[in-house]
Amino acid sequence: MAPETFLAWEAEQLDRYELVDGWPYAMAGAGRVHEEVAGAIFAVHWTHLESNPCRAYKGDRKVQVGTDFFYPDVVVTCDTEDRSVDGPIKAPVAIVEVISRPTAAYDRREKYERYISLPSLEVYLIVDPEHRQVERYERASGWVRQELGPAEPISIVAIGFSCPQQRIFAALEA
Repeated sequence: MAPETFLAWEAEQLDRYELVDGWPYAMAGAGRVHEEVAGAIFAVHWTHLESNPCRAYKGDRKVQVGTDFFYPDVVVTCDTEDRSVDGPIKAPVAIVEVISRPTAAYDRREKYERYISLPSLEVYLIVDPEHRQVERYERASGWVRQELGPAEPISIVAIGFSCPQQRIFAALEA
């Protein structure tokens, strides 16, 4: 399916779809833990960016990577065009995926490979709620995987963001 055809087709669908290599794939619903952690990540980014020209979006803004389209759990863009149109984000600065067992390998390989091809992307974070683990991939380090220790903050230098990991995993304690 061509990107333009996909965008028109998806606009008429009740469900969300990602487009990968010309094939649309239905998005599965997320569970409670996934939503609580993704919501916490979005909330701390949204609060941090309140007086900043950058914006954070949670789950329903697709990101365009070449002719593919993905729905990351949280995406941050500082691009004025991304913030002024309802279409796909084309210049994200940070992408966060909250993984589960079924999505972990896909997020670590296929999505990783596509996301890091974006010239604007500075950080890709993978958050594993089950193991309370955060992986960070940064352009500045050559996209080398960095597994954060439990006491290390989650940080995104490009937007001056930092927060303790326990803040995003706090909902799991309840």
